[in-house]
Amino acid sequence: MPQPTVSKHLRVLREAGFVESPVDPQRRLYRLKPEPLQEVDAWLAHYRTRRGFHLRRLLVTLSALK
Repeated sequence: MPQPTVSKHLRVLREAGFVESPVDPQRRLYRLKPEPLQEVDAWLAHYRTRRGFHLRRLLVTLSALK
């Protein structure tokens, strides 16, 4: 991935609060912030259980067709 593209993605992640970048005049290091990702994970948990339910139901249906 070209460097400008990486920089743009990192800027978007920083502005969204998913990474932090301490100010250093020589280089820019990024650190992942786990708290916002934990919030996303908690929000997605509901959909993971629903997806699992639907996949199990699909497997039962496909087994019944055999």
